[in-house]
Amino acid sequence: MRTPGEPFSLRIGSAGGGMQYVLAAQFVLGLFLGTVLFDGLGNSFNWGMALVVTAVALWLLLLLTASLLRRRTPGVLWLTPERLVWLAPGGDPPVVVRLDSLGDGAVEPEGPWGTLAVRGDRYLHLPRFGREKVERLRVFLELFRVPQVRANASRAERPVTLVSYPAQLRRNNLWTPGQLVLSHRGVYFIPGLDSDPGAALLKAATGRRLDSRVELTWVLEALRWQPESELDALLARAIAQTQGAAWASVDVRVSPDVEEEQDVHLSRGKEVLVGKPASDDRGTVLQLLHGWGVGG
Repeated sequence: MRTPGEPFSLRIGSAGGGMQYVLAAQFVLGLFLGTVLFDGLGNSFNWGMALVVTAVALWLLLLLTASLLRRRTPGVLWLTPERLVWLAPGGDPPVVVRLDSLGDGAVEPEGPWGTLAVRGDRYLHLPRFGREKVERLRVFLELFRVPQVRANASRAERPVTLVSYPAQLRRNNLWTPGQLVLSHRGVYFIPGLDSDPGAALLKAATGRRLDSRVELTWVLEALRWQPESELDALLARAIAQTQGAAWASVDVRVSPDVEEEQDVHLSRGKEVLVGKPASDDRGTVLQLLHGWGVGG
């Protein structure tokens, strides 16, 4: 999916695979009809002829189904730092859209089923791609429309290790919900509910907002290919705009029971951050905390 000069490719999703289930159902139905055919021919003529005719019919059905399945293999959409690549099913040539050709409103969801329409130097139209996948792609393309983001990503050697999870900040005896981001350099807290933290970081990076859902994990998935110093600056900008919190790792106190507790308790002075990372992310959280060189 990526050329030798591109450091990464992100799989956006697949489309066009629904026909596989229809063909599978047709094959099962064919097996049932084959049983009926075998029984009917055996009772009407002889069982030897019934076996031969039914075996030939099922063999032809198997060949036809296999051929159609190969032609109906789902296409896959990939994103690199410079291109959006649609690998079409059935051996059709790929469609490549250059990211520097995208303008405002280049990606729009159409209809309740999430039809994807991308307008750049090439036009890409994928019916029933899925609304969530379209919304995630809009976030990625909004970020990679920025020339500096593309340039930084093209030079990346490896992604920045990050983890985010819901948390609450206690400040001045008041608790504020939001999203916490951990990195090698420290902890960042962006207040807000639902898509608010993601929208804040997207605006810090692009100066723009989208009218669709913006998950923080989607924004971070794209920005983790930026230099760590640049990512720190973008997170700090989002925090300044939302009155959040940014703590350097050397200033953070970690709860001594972090290995055993489900919630992760962090503090700096009188401020406290409490959150529960997903079980799949817990190992990365502990790795980052241990990397800070703080034991409580």
